[in-house]
Amino acid sequence: MGEILGLPVAILGFATHLLPKPRRDTKQSNEKPDETQERAIWRLESMSERLHAVRNLLHLPPLSPQQAADFLLGDLFLLQSVPELEPGAADLPPGVHCVGSCVWEPAGTDEDLAKWLDSTSELGPVVYMQHGRLFHLGNLWPAVTECLGGENIRLVASTGRMGGDLTKPPPFNFFLRDHVPQGQVLPHATAVVCTANTTAVLGSLSFGLPLLLLPGGGEQLEVAAICERIGAALTLAPESVTPELFHAALREIDGNPRFRASARRIQSCLSAVQGHLLAADLLELLAEGGPRPKGPRLADA
Repeated sequence: MGEILGLPVAILGFATHLLPKPRRDTKQSNEKPDETQERAIWRLESMSERLHAVRNLLHLPPLSPQQAADFLLGDLFLLQSVPELEPGAADLPPGVHCVGSCVWEPAGTDEDLAKWLDSTSELGPVVYMQHGRLFHLGNLWPAVTECLGGENIRLVASTGRMGGDLTKPPPFNFFLRDHVPQGQVLPHATAVVCTANTTAVLGSLSFGLPLLLLPGGGEQLEVAAICERIGAALTLAPESVTPELFHAALREIDGNPRFRASARRIQSCLSAVQGHLLAADLLELLAEGGPRPKGPRLADA
């Protein structure tokens, strides 16, 4: 629609760049791609196929491979990251800008959560869990309840996207809601468990919290790899998680100070960037006369 109407297009991205980066180093370009690069190449090819299918339906001219790669990034791509977090940040394509975190939540508090946190303070530290949607996994929640139920720890969990019903009443040290405001629970938490989705990871790192990650699909494999690379997280394969593995990994990230130190280093980098203001400034510049879409206009077809 941006192309048809002649309007610039801005895209708010994830916490990592998911398409191939141009290689400045010719020696590196001849190396065999690793798994992350292979997924990026597959992602670009798959999205380009869909792009060309839609363009054909709308009688728009085809794009070259490079045009398609540029087109999929729009005229302005707001990457929710910082150079210290994004590998190869110097090789990002033109028009891709690291803007820090743009995570936002509506104002308001969950009064039940506030009362529960206050009344259970003697039960120990708080772990926040955002279960997310794991289509191929049925044993994560049972593993969590088996190893943490009744323990000297408080689990606050967002369960609305689990994709299944919680048939048993939760343990007394669990607080469950379809949605838990991150901004309300993260200041009390010592660690976060999630699927490595962008919102939960950026929220955790913004509060300097270590992560236990169980990536499923989408951007999660790439985000999890980045969090491990910077030393702020451990990753478990969701399909092979057991209560013993889960408990040991959680104890490691919550008890080993190196994970918290790494998370706090990125916290400092994120806090130095006012993401929402930077993104707004870039959007204003684009609206005031930024470049038009890279593909041919409909009138030229």
